[in-house]
Amino acid sequence: EAPEPQQTPAFSSSVRSDFPVLPLLTRLHGAWADKSSAAPIGQIQGGCIVWHRSHGTSKPTKLSIAADGERVEMELESKLYSATIDWGPPACLKWDDGEEWSHAGGDALVAHGNGATQDSA
Repeated sequence: EAPEPQQTPAFSSSVRSDFPVLPLLTRLHGAWADKSSAAPIGQIQGGCIVWHRSHGTSKPTKLSIAADGERVEMELESKLYSATIDWGPPACLKWDDGEEWSHAGGDALVAHGNGATQDSA
């Protein structure tokens, strides 16, 4: 399978390349699991999802921020997927294909909007 060219004309209008991607994606870093089954999905790190070995791929998938700045997008097998973010706790990614991923730990997740990071209880 030859690598595909970097152009994605069908999706270029929905992803803002000038949007500050790192702050939002950094808040999503860590391990993620399927919300209903708790099966591991993978790790979000460095703007990518690094899939758990059970998914049969070692190639990370790049994540992008949607033009509205409120959703995460990824292209997988030539299809664009979009997820809304529920900051929880626990944080949840609700994908447009019906999958829901729950943050399962790893790097500290910074709460969105209220400035809370970690409270020692």
